[in-house]
Amino acid sequence: MPIRTKIVLISFLVVTLYVGLDFVLQRTIIRSSFEILERQQAQRDIERCLGALRREIHHLDQFCSDWAARDDTYAYVQEANGKYEASNLVPSTFIDNALNLLYLLNERRHVLSGAIYDIEQAEPLVMPDFPLGTWPESHPLLRHRNEDDRTAGLILTSRGIMLVSSRPISSSNAEGPLRGTLIMGRFLDDRFMDMVSEQTQVSTRLRTIEAGRNDAQGSNHAPRLDDTPAIHFNVQDEHRLRACAVVSDVFGKPVFQLSADLPREITEKGNAATRMDTLAALAVALVSLLILIVLMRRTVIEPLSRLTSHISRIGASGALSLIDMPLRSDEFHVLAREFNTMVRRLRNDATRRERAEEALRESQRLAELGELGASVAHEIRNPLAGISSAIQVIRGGFPPQDPRRNVIEQALQQVTRVEQTVRQLLRYASPWDPIKRSADLRRFAAAACESISARHGFSKHAVSVEPGPPLIAPFDAALLEQVLENLMLNAAHAMPDGGELEIAFSEDDRAARIHVRDQGPGFGADALPRAFEPFYTSKAKGTGLGLSVCRRILTAHGGSIRAENHGGKGAEIILELPK
Repeated sequence: MPIRTKIVLISFLVVTLYVGLDFVLQRTIIRSSFEILERQQAQRDIERCLGALRREIHHLDQFCSDWAARDDTYAYVQEANGKYEASNLVPSTFIDNALNLLYLLNERRHVLSGAIYDIEQAEPLVMPDFPLGTWPESHPLLRHRNEDDRTAGLILTSRGIMLVSSRPISSSNAEGPLRGTLIMGRFLDDRFMDMVSEQTQVSTRLRTIEAGRNDAQGSNHAPRLDDTPAIHFNVQDEHRLRACAVVSDVFGKPVFQLSADLPREITEKGNAATRMDTLAALAVALVSLLILIVLMRRTVIEPLSRLTSHISRIGASGALSLIDMPLRSDEFHVLAREFNTMVRRLRNDATRRERAEEALRESQRLAELGELGASVAHEIRNPLAGISSAIQVIRGGFPPQDPRRNVIEQALQQVTRVEQTVRQLLRYASPWDPIKRSADLRRFAAAACESISARHGFSKHAVSVEPGPPLIAPFDAALLEQVLENLMLNAAHAMPDGGELEIAFSEDDRAARIHVRDQGPGFGADALPRAFEPFYTSKAKGTGLGLSVCRRILTAHGGSIRAENHGGKGAEIILELPK
């Protein structure tokens, strides 16, 4: 599979995974958070309804407290009189104060006055839940120990749920003993619940749990209205949520369930937001995928395709070539740069290999030539010795003034020249095995130049050796002196009228160099590339073996020798010795 297709597939899988994870996140976390907000809002609505009930009970309890602490009420329970009843226990008291129940009991728990009134029908009611006569001592509405004691809450009666408040009867200045109990009640009817719904803007309804029970016994308990009730939730459909709370009466028994049907606006908004977010995430993912593919094509696929195509062409043709890559600052630029470096090295290696093969062919040719020269020299040297001896004997037979003696001298000189040529040929053909020792090249060159100048009488030539710090390298002093002698003689021949011969030095971490410079005419254009070839010479009487011998000595040292013209002022031979 092409890497282009792999990149597209991987990018598509990553984007798909991103959208899938975003969808799961929306469904599991974001949506659930909206549901939690919805339930919290529903709980607050239920608590607002219960708060409205608490406020009504509080108002009823305050009204009951005011009546229970009046002096005329305190006097009435001590000694009942018709004046108090005529002024307070009349229908207008019930209607004006929205009361359905008003009971006064003395300290012996006997009902002095008790009335239950239907406000809408404007007529009294009879209910067995609140009997006339004497109430039992254990009744929860009569348990008061001091003037601040109270009982307020809900109670389930035979005619429905009632808000009730019970206060001990005391004097206005709280002096004297408690004289009885005042009980007030108000039915929790539909009209009252409509008022609560209007105040709280929550549609509520009540469902009584048990009816006809006002005793203090029972096994089922629920939070009282003063407490925070547990709220249960029931999803009716995708548009409605029902919240329910069970509240107990003053006896601690479950009395009713308050429920509210609430619109699921938060969840609907959350679902809409989730859908929009998913669509937005999908759109962003698709755009990101497109941008990613374009960028990957420009930054990865195209450079990689270019590298692949170039290498494939090299494999098909076998011709090494450099790759042309745009200037970049990434790994592809490094890869192209290193590839080009490798190509250059391979080219250089091939060039060096060709040169090495050429040099090997030249080492073989020279070896064959050396063997031939040695054979010829041995064959010529012995006859030359005999000829030289015979000529010397002949020369001795002529008097000094005989003109034939001059001819004999010339013949003897030619024999000597041939002998010198044979000697050089033997030197060239002989194997070189230098005995190298580390020494100071500057000091060696100074001593060698002085000795060579003395042997050959360099009276017309000034030889200067460049001073400086020690330059240490391993070399064979006898062989290197032969090289210097040959080069100095060549320099002297190049300056027949005299001149300066300069010995200079240079070095680097790898090698030390001796520079031999003269002030002669230098090398000609044809002579320079052939300067070290055997038997090549520009001299009328030269053999052409001097520089060849010098090269063989430097090669035996592991070094090299090269020739060049020195700034138009003469020839320069550079000897390089490895450190």
